[in-house]
Amino acid sequence: MKDDEKNARKYNHGEAFCLMTYQSRDGSAREVLWNSRDGVTPFIISSRDGTGMEHIDWHRDKPVPDYKPPVGSRIFVDATEELVRPSLEKYIDRIFHDCEGGYWKTREEAYAALLPDWLKPGSPWIVEVL
Repeated sequence: MKDDEKNARKYNHGEAFCLMTYQSRDGSAREVLWNSRDGVTPFIISSRDGTGMEHIDWHRDKPVPDYKPPVGSRIFVDATEELVRPSLEKYIDRIFHDCEGGYWKTREEAYAALLPDWLKPGSPWIVEVL
């Protein structure tokens, strides 16, 4: 049995604790992120400058459970309210600006309605290592 197959059986998710490569379609942005948990990761993420990047070279993802990410690198962690709050508030601001609140009468109502989806168990979030 290959090491990758052993690791896939050891964890609940194939991408658990893997170093994963993301790249923009035009190749101008490329980054390796570490998945610091046994959880799923998105196929598409935003680069630091907002360019869309796709997960590439899946067959080269390497599980490294004891990896020590260098300062300045980005990693996947489990989403928490503290982490998602700024992005969720910005999203809600856009809803109220572009759609006059959409389904919600207040920002607080929108926040309470949207937060559970942003915090589903195992939801990934990207943070920069400080």
